[in-house]
Amino acid sequence: MQSFNFLESLKQLEKNLNEAIGAFYVYDSIVKKAWENKAFLNQVNENKYFWKSILYSLQSTYFISLGRLFDNSSATLSINAFISKCLSNIHIFSKSELKKRRLKDFSNEIELDNYIANTIEPSKQELGSIQKIIKSYNEEYQLIYKDIRNKVFGHSEITTKQELDNLFSKTSRDKLDEIFTMLTHLFSEFYNLYHNGHKLKLSNKPYIQKNSFIKKTVEDSEKMLNKLNAL
Repeated sequence: MQSFNFLESLKQLEKNLNEAIGAFYVYDSIVKKAWENKAFLNQVNENKYFWKSILYSLQSTYFISLGRLFDNSSATLSINAFISKCLSNIHIFSKSELKKRRLKDFSNEIELDNYIANTIEPSKQELGSIQKIIKSYNEEYQLIYKDIRNKVFGHSEITTKQELDNLFSKTSRDKLDEIFTMLTHLFSEFYNLYHNGHKLKLSNKPYIQKNSFIKKTVEDSEKMLNKLNAL
């Protein structure tokens, strides 16, 4: 049986998420700028083949990366597979294992013991509740976004405008924003559980607060688009 490396698995998931986030919010910034600024829209229309290629590449990236996160195949490290492995290896979140990991961070064992005394050990029920929250997002991906990922960007099975319009009409910019924001919170919560022994706090309600990576991606995108618009 293959061993479970929590940090390496989390790092891989975060890599896929950051690729999706980067592409999605740059794409979103371009579309928003073109919608709000007529001068920029004119620039886009004057150089439509360039911008068409940019937008397609960005959209392809975030759909492919999103697919990796919600892929249900056994060979893929998806979010669901990650949580299942956490459940199967729940001992890694025990106080004794946490103490081993944090030993080097404290000058003496008394300080470490005092720290460990204020940490928690999650139950399988707690991890299972997280899995239930993820399940609703996974079901939405399978229902709405999977065919776009596989048939449009993965294998080009769908080519007619009507077929494409039908698929994309079911999507929601706000829902994708919600998914990406939730996942940044999820991965941060799991790291804090593993490294700090903090209780998992994940809500089934949409998150509003963006993490620094999303904020920086949007900020950089807007700055660059403003520079291009000023040329």
